[in-house]
Amino acid sequence: TSKDQVKLKVDCCIDLAIVGFNAGKGKNEATFGSIQCVSCDGLFKVNVSGFSDEERLEISNNREKYMNTIMAVTINNIMKPSGNNPFYSAFLPRKTEMRTDKDVADSLEQIQDQFDSVIKGK
Repeated sequence: TSKDQVKLKVDCCIDLAIVGFNAGKGKNEATFGSIQCVSCDGLFKVNVSGFSDEERLEISNNREKYMNTIMAVTINNIMKPSGNNPFYSAFLPRKTEMRTDKDVADSLEQIQDQFDSVIKGK
């Protein structure tokens, strides 16, 4: 609430494999709601959103083409496994870009190292 206060958020970009699609609701009912993504070791799973209407339609119409491809995802934090979720996940995951130059997702260890580097300012 202070005019002199600055709020900083951590943004970290990671690469995950597309493994599925979650059903959409409302205006996204005909396409998808979010995309299921996973790390190469299967320890990190997250549902990613942040698609424009045009991107959503393109991806939905070509789902087979996008399955198992790599997507860069921006996150704000790593969430540890909880009682109802045995996997690591992310806070505010959103699509950054499709990685056509890469065919292997990051591992949980790589994700944690990248996030730690961002926090340390490296």
